[in-house]
Amino acid sequence: MNARPSTPAAELKSRLRATWMAGDFGRIARVTEAAAEAFVARRRLAPGMRVLDVACGTGNLAIPAARSGAVVAGVDIAPNLLEQARDRARQERLDAHAARTPVRFPRGRTGILCGLSAAALRGAGWAGRRIHVF
Repeated sequence: MNARPSTPAAELKSRLRATWMAGDFGRIARVTEAAAEAFVARRRLAPGMRVLDVACGTGNLAIPAARSGAVVAGVDIAPNLLEQARDRARQERLDAHAARTPVRFPRGRTGILCGLSAAALRGAGWAGRRIHVF
């Protein structure tokens, strides 16, 4: 048998992924679109500024950030939500990257980390950078 040994963290991650993939979160996310757009507008993003949207879901923060000209990457545990974010970006002809794996920006560059889980990543190379939690 080639099954990997399961750890509590791996089990939790699996349960979380299943939860976010169940149902149609995209429909629910539409409720917060206007608030997310207002949140991004208050950040006053400059073209070329780097933005990492953690737990990006369907792109409610990432899409408005990309509209401002920011270089945007979104990460999420749920592939179905990432696909919805990618579709939204394509429909608006925006350059936004959505991935299931962590994204690293070069050190020393101005950047903003935003999302539901942003504070948890302070120790992941974002210490000293601006972190905004929606």
